[in-house]
Amino acid sequence: AMLASAAGLPQLSMPLGADKRGQPVSLSLIGARNADDLLLDTAQSLAPVAREAFAACMKKDGDSLKREGAAALKEQGNRAFRDGEYFEAVQFYSQGIGVDDSIPVLYSNRAMAYLKLVNFVEAERDCSLALSIDPGNVKALLRRGTARAYLAQFQQALEDFNKVLSVEPSNAQAAQEIARIKDAFSEEPVAE
Repeated sequence: AMLASAAGLPQLSMPLGADKRGQPVSLSLIGARNADDLLLDTAQSLAPVAREAFAACMKKDGDSLKREGAAALKEQGNRAFRDGEYFEAVQFYSQGIGVDDSIPVLYSNRAMAYLKLVNFVEAERDCSLALSIDPGNVKALLRRGTARAYLAQFQQALEDFNKVLSVEPSNAQAAQEIARIKDAFSEEPVAE
């Protein structure tokens, strides 16, 4: 480590290693005036932890860092959703999709928030995107069926709910939605 003085403040640079391109990476610490000893003590205790953290970060590839970032945003969205903050949940899920658009649960969760916001067009679109990534996503099928029923696309809604039952024959929600749609369109005999 090298101690330097800039504008009267002690500064210390700790080399950590090299990045994936071979460029040197270091951590710089700046202390208060006349705090040289404190800065050196801090650097000595921090150096092993900093080097270990840097090495761990270098082992991770860009995809895993992306996934971790998207997962953190998903959790924030889930928290907002649980708190009834559906618009904020949509924002967090959207940010997660911006980080990694290959995670179907982000679309499916955002669709559920859209359903709560009575935005059935966006909910249906997000479920379709989730299903394009994971065609067997039961939650996306249920949510898309619900959105389609509210959009008066009853035949397509029935298809989604029937697909759920083909995967999960005991899914009560899908069976209930099918019955509700069929009841709404069953012809009752007219009393004469």
